[in-house]
Amino acid sequence: MRRTVLAYTVALMALPFNTEAQECCQAWDRPYLCTLEGSVSRPGQRGKPLQPGEEVQVPAGETAELRFRGSDQTGQPFPEDRLTVEVDLDDRCGDRVRIDRPRPDRLHVTAGTERGECRAVVWVPGNLNLEWPVRFEVVGVARKGYTRNQAEFIARRVYLALLAREPDPGGFSGAVAQIQKGKLDSFVEGAARSPEFVEVRGGASPATLLEEFYKGALGRAPDTAGVRRYLPEMTKRRHAAVLLALLRSEEFDAILLREAGR
Repeated sequence: MRRTVLAYTVALMALPFNTEAQECCQAWDRPYLCTLEGSVSRPGQRGKPLQPGEEVQVPAGETAELRFRGSDQTGQPFPEDRLTVEVDLDDRCGDRVRIDRPRPDRLHVTAGTERGECRAVVWVPGNLNLEWPVRFEVVGVARKGYTRNQAEFIARRVYLALLAREPDPGGFSGAVAQIQKGKLDSFVEGAARSPEFVEVRGGASPATLLEEFYKGALGRAPDTAGVRRYLPEMTKRRHAAVLLALLRSEEFDAILLREAGR
C-alpha cells in the first residue's frame, strides 16, 4: 500500500483493527492520543458516527467528509490542533476516489464514476499503533437520487432514444417529476410501451434500434461489446431494460455529471 492522502467511498472492513493506541499511561504529563473516533457526513446532512465494520457508500460525483476525534490517556478530548490523520490506499482505488484534507483531522472523499471497492487504512503520524482499516466503495449516481437538472437531462435523453424527438412541455414536466421521485423505471417502461414508440420505432430492426438507443443515451454508436451484450435483448423486445441499463452505466454517469452537474 502507498502512503498517500487520497480519497474514499466507504465501507469499513471486518478485518483486525486497532482504534486504541497501545501503552497509554495516565502518568504522562502531556496529552497523548489513546483512542480515535470517526464520523461521516454528506452535503446537507448531519454527521453520524462511523464505526469499524460499518458500510458507507458514496455515489459517483459526491463528496463525503470523514472527521476524526481523539481522547487522551485520561479520557479527555485530545487537542484538535494536534490531531492529524493520514490514509494509505491500495492500487484498486486508482481513479475511483480522491481525498482532500481541508483540516488535519478531516478527509474529504470525492467519488469518481468508476464503481467498485478498494481498501485503505487511516493512521495517525507519530502513533503507528493506532490504525483504522477502511473499504471504500463507489456506487452509481442513481443511488442518491437525481437533482432537478439531472432529471431534466435524463428525460430529454429518453425522449431522443425512444421517440426520436425533444419532449413536449406537458410530457417533460411529468417525466422529470417521475424521475425525481425514483420512478425512472416506470417512466422508461411506459414510454417504451406507448403508441408513439410503436409508430416511430416499430419498423426498425433490433440492430438499428440499439444504435438509436446508444445515440440517444450516450451520444455514440454501440461498440462490439455493447452489441454482443444488448442485441439479444433487443431481439426479445426488452427495449426498456436495455435503455435503463445504458442510463445506469458508468459512462452515462460521467456524461450526466459533466452535462447536468452534481
